[in-house]
Amino acid sequence: MIDLKSLFGGKKDKKTGFPQNKFDEKIKFAMWWPSDKDEDFLKSKGMKLIRGLYKEMDGIETYMFGHLMNMFSPIKDTPLFRVDLPKDGRAMIYVDEKVLGTGNRGRLVMICVSKEKGIQFKFNPHLCSPEIREGLLSNFLKIAKDKRSFVMKKKHPLDAEDEKSRGPEWLDSLIDAFKKHSKEGDTMTLGLEI
Repeated sequence: MIDLKSLFGGKKDKKTGFPQNKFDEKIKFAMWWPSDKDEDFLKSKGMKLIRGLYKEMDGIETYMFGHLMNMFSPIKDTPLFRVDLPKDGRAMIYVDEKVLGTGNRGRLVMICVSKEKGIQFKFNPHLCSPEIREGLLSNFLKIAKDKRSFVMKKKHPLDAEDEKSRGPEWLDSLIDAFKKHSKEGDTMTLGLEI
């Protein structure tokens, strides 16, 4: 596993103000990576936000996927509709800085959706500081809480067992792997795309 913290060197990118990465072509998107302020995933704000997202989306992933698709690429004029999670492979929604209004250039967020891992929010570590990543995770968590509240208040049916992902179980196994590796002194990233 690549240790992102060790790759971020001293020079700062003139466009983003973030540290340059000497292996830019290899690192694309990650759910979490260590920073000077937040070196341990298990104790990080990011872990709490990611775990909170999986908890809030459990049972309403088809609603959340529909909402995200409509949010970033409007397809229906309704506040609530469902989209099945892909049974094989995964669907991806790329979100660039124009949509989020962060002032950065390029694709900032990749939302991956699959039956195996649920809905994952991955960020471009070259354009996102940990603070931007956590701010966006907080916003997505608020959306998930609002969507859950709406579904429950209106008594809409929750996702059936065959519609649900194995995302919560996948996250638990990943957290267990982090615990094992942190005991061994390893640094890891979460959901790194190479």
